[in-house]
Amino acid sequence: MKYPRSSRSAGSGQRVMLRDNLNCFFHVAGYDPAKSDQQVWYVEIQNKKKTRMNPPGQFGIAWAGESDTISKILNPSAEIDPSNNQIKQVYPNFQVPYQFFTLQDAIDFAEYSVRTTIDTMRFQPRPKTVGGPIDILVIKPNEQKWIKRKELSSK
Repeated sequence: MKYPRSSRSAGSGQRVMLRDNLNCFFHVAGYDPAKSDQQVWYVEIQNKKKTRMNPPGQFGIAWAGESDTISKILNPSAEIDPSNNQIKQVYPNFQVPYQFFTLQDAIDFAEYSVRTTIDTMRFQPRPKTVGGPIDILVIKPNEQKWIKRKELSSK
């Protein structure tokens, strides 16, 4: 696949090749210091857009990237008859009670979600775009603490 490219200055005289049609997105999480309000934002660089993922009083999780594995586990699913495109069987869906999670439950669930994706992709004929050590950072109103963090080193 070919991508249109543009060249922009990196500030030190060197040229950097950027792909104009690639979008970088990420989640930003923290607290509003005035209200101790938990906030999670989804930020899209190319579209210059930010969306709050957790309205006040609403509990849940947010994920992006290679989301198909965890989506299939957490979202309702059914078997479709290919001959008539009708639902043959609806599978039970047990909602996760996020609002009752302890901090330890949230840590365990975060690791479970990433580890399940890594382990599932291991056996699928697809690029291994998720893997390596899993970092977990706990963010509280007045504290941030690494629960798991890979060691960085130079080569």
